[in-house]
Amino acid sequence: QLNSAIRQGQQFLTEGQQRLHQLSDTLPRVEAAYINAMKAAQAYFPQFRQKVAEASNFVENDLPRVEGRVSDATATVNEKLPEAFAQYDRLRNILDTNQPKAKETLH
Repeated sequence: QLNSAIRQGQQFLTEGQQRLHQLSDTLPRVEAAYINAMKAAQAYFPQFRQKVAEASNFVENDLPRVEGRVSDATATVNEKLPEAFAQYDRLRNILDTNQPKAKETLH
């Protein structure tokens, strides 16, 4: 039993050493990846902050003008749409009337 306990203790120590070795191999890579990520974040943060400010500026200043232009264009389309449909109907009626005559002439 003593030998078994010694073997189990040695196995426990061996496994612990292997885990420590894995951690000591992995930790520098994790640390390097973290440092690189922080450097990238620090490098891009000013650009990100500027883009957020530009987006906010657009929403506050330019978006109302864009909405106004879209609203004006929509109003113009809505105003002219009934006449466009009426003209379409007139042209369709002319086509319906003249198409049989045209077919007779071609044959």
